[in-house]
Amino acid sequence: MKWRSSLVYLLVLLLVGGYFYYFEVVQKRQKELAAREAKKVFQFQAEQMSGLTIKPKDKEAVQIKKEGQWEIVEPIKAEADKSSVNEFLNALFNLEAEREVVAAPDDLKPFGLHEPSLVISFRTGEQKVELLIGDKNPVGDGSYAKTSDGTKVFLIAEGNRSVLDKGLNELRRRQLFTFQLDDVVALNLAYREGNIIAVERAADEKAWKVFGDSEIKIKQSKMDNFIEQIHWLRAQNFLENEPKNLLTYGLEPPLVTVTLRLKSGENAELRLAKKEKDEKQIAAFSSQLPAVVQVAASILDDLPEELSALQDRSLLGFKPDVVKEVKWSLGDSQGHAVQIDESRWGLKAGEGQPEPIKDSWHVRSFLWDLGDAEYQKKLDPAPPLASQPYCRIDLRNAEKSLLTLSWEKPPQEGRNPVPVWIQKEGETLAVSADADLLRRVESDLERLSQPEKVKSEK
Repeated sequence: MKWRSSLVYLLVLLLVGGYFYYFEVVQKRQKELAAREAKKVFQFQAEQMSGLTIKPKDKEAVQIKKEGQWEIVEPIKAEADKSSVNEFLNALFNLEAEREVVAAPDDLKPFGLHEPSLVISFRTGEQKVELLIGDKNPVGDGSYAKTSDGTKVFLIAEGNRSVLDKGLNELRRRQLFTFQLDDVVALNLAYREGNIIAVERAADEKAWKVFGDSEIKIKQSKMDNFIEQIHWLRAQNFLENEPKNLLTYGLEPPLVTVTLRLKSGENAELRLAKKEKDEKQIAAFSSQLPAVVQVAASILDDLPEELSALQDRSLLGFKPDVVKEVKWSLGDSQGHAVQIDESRWGLKAGEGQPEPIKDSWHVRSFLWDLGDAEYQKKLDPAPPLASQPYCRIDLRNAEKSLLTLSWEKPPQEGRNPVPVWIQKEGETLAVSADADLLRRVESDLERLSQPEKVKSEK
């Protein structure tokens, strides 16, 4: 019967497919894996290693030991950088002999192995192993190498050599601080000239406030950004292993001292020296890294010099995702956008139903940009509110008006300040804003006024 023939054919097909998969895929993969394992210089697991010494010919030898965590013990005692050590160990564990050069040479001098440029010694359990790396080959894409317990000279890829050739400053911890971001409860910046900025977390540990003055609003994102910059600050060079000569490096007194108080009650302190001329690096000292170092001089540009740099000067003062409706007038044009659901916005004309916009992300982008916008300063005395402003934006939620922004037409070029009136909860505040910022907002509104609308399905 036909169904029996079909069953036989299916069975034969499955057998052929299984045969092909096993011998052409599985076994091929196993052979490739075995070939790669055979090329490995060392057969051990990285976690088996307990000690390691790196002896470059032209650098100081570095010895590190694993006592819970990897630590540098020679030529100084210092915490090792975890990522740098892991990169080194992975390169050593996966090191492959590209090809054998000589099985048992009578003389190692032609390969630069009589006085190796790099010797790596390590222990796995009770066994001590050495890797000797000599000269580059004539092509320059590899280096000659051999192990202390073997006779053959082989070639390793030049990329592997560069990873293995690590010195003290490349293996030691470079991150200046170890505190966690949410551990910071207070911040103090003290400048040499006498200016001091002091802020602290409020009782809810979320908002920030000025020390001794709860009326001044501090912007959360500015504080988060500043603390992150300090937390991730890294040493680019090491000037002194102990802070014995701070005066020599312009750190006694420093240009500025940043003190972070932690939840534990401890202080984390950063001292920064003055930038000289066009230098790209400045001297620094961290209380959580016992060494005088150099960091990127650009950190000075990121430090607030006045309290106003940390103040919340947002034009909105609330999260833009609470906005459900936007009305605007720009010159002679007007617009009205309404949120239809969580992912769609539509344009509304008169009392009719909103017509969905194809690219609703334009509205969301406009609102988020407006949410990030800040004014420069409050105007006192405040100029009178314009009766017919060039631009007027009314933001509403489902129940009421949240805020109204209005301003006169800004100049076509330049970044001169332009008066902006903020009407919120029955009060009017006059501020100055960057003209370029207002021109960008106006461009966003012009794009929203003429969006591509979703075509209704027929």
